[in-house]
Amino acid sequence: MKLLFVEDDIEIRENLRFYLKSIFREVIEVSNGKEALKEYYNCTPDIILLDINIPKLNGIEVAKEIRERDNKTVIIILTAHDDRDILIQAIELKLTKYLLKPVSRNVLKQTLIKAISDVKEIQNIDLMYDYKWNLKNKILKHKNEIIKLTNNEIKLFNRYCNNTQEMFSNEDLSSLLYEDEEYNENKVRMFLKRFRKNINPELIINIYGLGYRFNYFESKLNN
Repeated sequence: MKLLFVEDDIEIRENLRFYLKSIFREVIEVSNGKEALKEYYNCTPDIILLDINIPKLNGIEVAKEIRERDNKTVIIILTAHDDRDILIQAIELKLTKYLLKPVSRNVLKQTLIKAISDVKEIQNIDLMYDYKWNLKNKILKHKNEIIKLTNNEIKLFNRYCNNTQEMFSNEDLSSLLYEDEEYNENKVRMFLKRFRKNINPELIINIYGLGYRFNYFESKLNN
C-alpha cells in the first residue's frame, strides 16, 4: 500500500520516516502543497497524511482539489491548532481523521490501521448481478471470475465506476474513449452495445434525460 506524506517540518518527517516505511510498501515524502498534488496525480497514493500548514498550497486547498477528482482516497489531516473552521472544512471534504500535533505514536498507529482497513474496503466497488470492480488493480470480477475487458472498457470503469452519484453522457464517453476524434454518436452507441453484449446489459443503466451510470449494489448507494 502507498502513502503520500505531506509535511514541511523536516524533523517530523525524519522522526516518522522509519515507522511509516515499516507499515507501507512505499512512502512518498513532499514538503509543500504543489508537490503534494503533483505526486497525487503521478503516483495515485492509497492514503495521504497531510499537514494543514504547508507552503504554496495549504492542506485544505490540496484536499479540496483532490476531492474534486475523487472521494475515495483516504486523507488524514495533521494540524498544530484545534481550529473549529478547519474541522468543519475537514468534515465537508470527507476526510478520514483530524489529528492534533504532537500526535502520539499509538494514536497515529490506530488511525493508520483504520485507514488501511477503509482502503481495502473501498477498493472493491460492488455492482449488481454479483459484479465487483477493483479500483486499484483495474479488474472486473463476476462471482470471483475475472472478466476480460478491452482497453476502452477499462477506461470506462476507471473513470466512472468510482462514484455512485456520477452520470455520463454519450459526449462524455466520446471525449474519454475517442479524445482525438470528432464526436460520433453512432460510434459511442456501438461501443455500449458491444459492452452490454460482453457483460450483463443492465450493468450500465440509462436514466432518461440525464445519461448513464453504473448499476451499483444497493448497499453502496446507501453509504
